[in-house]
Amino acid sequence: MPKFLRLTLAVMLVLALISLIVFFTPFLKIKEIQITPVQGCLDNVDLLDKFNLANKNILLVSVKKLEDQMKANYPCINTITVGKKFPNKLSFEFTVETSIVQIADSNLFLAKDGLVKEGSSLSGQPILFLPQELKPTSGQKITDKTTLLAIAIADNLSKSDFLPSNIRLMSSGEIAVYNQEGTVAIFSAEKKPDSQVDSLQQVLSKAKMETAKIIKIDLRFDNPVVTYK
Repeated sequence: MPKFLRLTLAVMLVLALISLIVFFTPFLKIKEIQITPVQGCLDNVDLLDKFNLANKNILLVSVKKLEDQMKANYPCINTITVGKKFPNKLSFEFTVETSIVQIADSNLFLAKDGLVKEGSSLSGQPILFLPQELKPTSGQKITDKTTLLAIAIADNLSKSDFLPSNIRLMSSGEIAVYNQEGTVAIFSAEKKPDSQVDSLQQVLSKAKMETAKIIKIDLRFDNPVVTYK
C-alpha cells in the first residue's frame, strides 16, 4: 500500500476515533440548565425534560433552533439567548414582555403589545375592565384598538403624577381612568395617549397650587375640562 494512502487512512481513523470520543462521551452530555425564573413566565418549568435536552450531547444542540422553540412555546418571552457552557451546561438569558394592566376578575395581565399572560394578582398594576364579549386567554394577543389604547395610556400614566387604579372602556370608545384618590380622567380614542397624558400632567401641576379637589379631568377637548368638588 502506498505511503500516502496509508497516511490518509491513518488520519481518517484518528478523526473517526476523535469523533466517537467527542460525540458519544458522557463528559459532553447535558446535565444542567442555568436560568433565572421570572414570575408568570418559565417558572416551574423543567427545560431539560420539556425540550428533551437531558443527556443530549451539547455539541449537537442547535442554539438557534432551541431559541425559536422557546419563543414558540412561551409567548411571554421577548428576547432570549441560549449559551453553551462546556462541558455539560446550557445557560438561558431572556427578557419578558412587562405587563401593564391586570384584567379584572382574573389572574391575567396585558403587556404593551396586547399579549395576555398569567401572573400574580399581587402585582399592584391597574385593573382593566374589558367588554363582556372579550374573553382573552393566556398566550393570546389582544387586537381590539380601544383596549390597546387603554394599555398605552396606562403605560404613559405610570410615569406621571396620576397613578391609575382602574380603567374602564366607555361605550362611546373613550376611556375612563380612575386614580387612587378617586379622580377620573376621560381620554379620547381620537388623540394620542402621550399628548393626553402630557395635558393631564399640566393640569395636575397647576392643581398643586390650589386647595380645591379635582374630581374629573376631561381630555377629549382641545383644552382639558376640569371639574372640582
